[in-house]
Amino acid sequence: MRIAAFLLLALLPAALPACMHPGSKSNVIDEECPELQLEEEMVQGDPITDESLEGKVVLFIFYQRDCDGCERIAMPRIQKLYEEYKAHPCAKVFVINTAFDKDIYPNLADVEETRKHLLRMDWTMPVARDLDEQTNALFTVDDESGTPQAVVVNEKGVVCAHDWYTEDKEMDAVDARFRTLAAGMNCHCERMPREVCDSCTRSRDYIKEGDYERAWDEANTICQSYGYTDKEKADAAYLQKWIEDTASEHFENLEREFEVDPETAITRAEETVSRYKGVTGAKDFAAKVENWRKSDALQNFRKDRADLEKATADLGRAGVTETGRKAVVDRLRSIADRAATNRVGQAARKQLEKVGAIEKADKGSEVKATGKGGSSLGRRSSSASGDSAIKSKSRPATGNAGPAATRETKPATSNLNRKVRQAR
Repeated sequence: MRIAAFLLLALLPAALPACMHPGSKSNVIDEECPELQLEEEMVQGDPITDESLEGKVVLFIFYQRDCDGCERIAMPRIQKLYEEYKAHPCAKVFVINTAFDKDIYPNLADVEETRKHLLRMDWTMPVARDLDEQTNALFTVDDESGTPQAVVVNEKGVVCAHDWYTEDKEMDAVDARFRTLAAGMNCHCERMPREVCDSCTRSRDYIKEGDYERAWDEANTICQSYGYTDKEKADAAYLQKWIEDTASEHFENLEREFEVDPETAITRAEETVSRYKGVTGAKDFAAKVENWRKSDALQNFRKDRADLEKATADLGRAGVTETGRKAVVDRLRSIADRAATNRVGQAARKQLEKVGAIEKADKGSEVKATGKGGSSLGRRSSSASGDSAIKSKSRPATGNAGPAATRETKPATSNLNRKVRQAR
């Protein structure tokens, strides 16, 4: 369940990595994804293996049963994403079930109880079991692990997004990153256009190579020229429509990303416009991107980010007076209000939470003595405190733990980019 210290802001760097949430301190962002240490037996769904993830864009969340933020917000949203992408051969959505509170509430590690709960909730996405809660401890935000966290990994095995997954802006940013990466994989995987007649194979080959401009031109030549059969023209028109739909998916994802992070969206949009040059809709989207570059939204984003960096530095400066602190808090409030729709505004709100100027998003982190996880929005992992979260060691579950927690295990090794360690 989710950590109370949500997006702790340290001094913000002048230039933020493209994948990083302003103000958040993920320990894995822009790094190769840590090895996933999972039980061999799935809670539900097909096994999560190196082979099933290799070369794919992946989104997974950490889930502990009865975590309020998981149950009400994260899991329903992930179920929708799973339904949307389950047929996509180059994108994978799944859940890692962890139970870091199992020493206090052993039933949280009971696999059969979790299976029954998933069935009752009609959640059908693949759910793997964290091996002795080791994997959750490898992923920290602001030096703390917990649930629900979301992680997006690209096809090369690099973590491109990592954040909490209970508030709209956080979830929108994570989802937009995943959608953009998945859309970019359309023409590099098995999900290709259907087979076409011989005259159109060159266009289809260009699609396989990711050369959409030449693929479009080739298909357009067939559509506009004499001497081709109705079948050939129909296949060419089909390929053009396929390219249009793929481009449109990219454009829509980038528009969503612009609302959250204008700078990153513009950089990616420039690449996308170049890739789809000549395709229907690309010219209009290029004009939109040009307007983005001149927009007040971009200028305000940059100004607000600079103001946030300065306010954060002023707040952390030694010897700041109470009057000075109040003035900085007022500046942070102003930033949070005027940048409410993007990442900078969210980071400002989290800084206000940190200094106690506003109530924290997750109200309390204690678990009620009910034999289950409590009703807080998210929970701190009991093993997470600074570096200790990364150093947590395997330990057997106690009490009424299920078979996944009590089975004797030993790790398997892996040398793939997307590493999965399973108990054998």
